[in-house]
Amino acid sequence: MKNKKAIYRSYLLRLWHVKQNGDWIWRTSLEEVDTGKRRAFTNLDLLIGFLENETAESLNAQEEQENEKG
Repeated sequence: MKNKKAIYRSYLLRLWHVKQNGDWIWRTSLEEVDTGKRRAFTNLDLLIGFLENETAESLNAQEEQENEKG
C-alpha cells in the first residue's frame, strides 16, 4: 500500500464562499478518500501549495523506488 500511496492520491474537494471583511472569499477542504483525514484551507493559494507539495513528494518517492530497482 505504501508504494501505491506514493503514486496515487484521491481527495474529495469541497469549496464554499464566506464573507470576510465585506468581501466574499473561498474556503476549501480536502478529504483523503482512503483515510477520511480532512484538511481545511483558508484560501485557494494554500490549497494549491498543499497539492504542489503532495505531488512533489509523490514524484520523489516514485523516483526513489525506481532507483532502488536499479
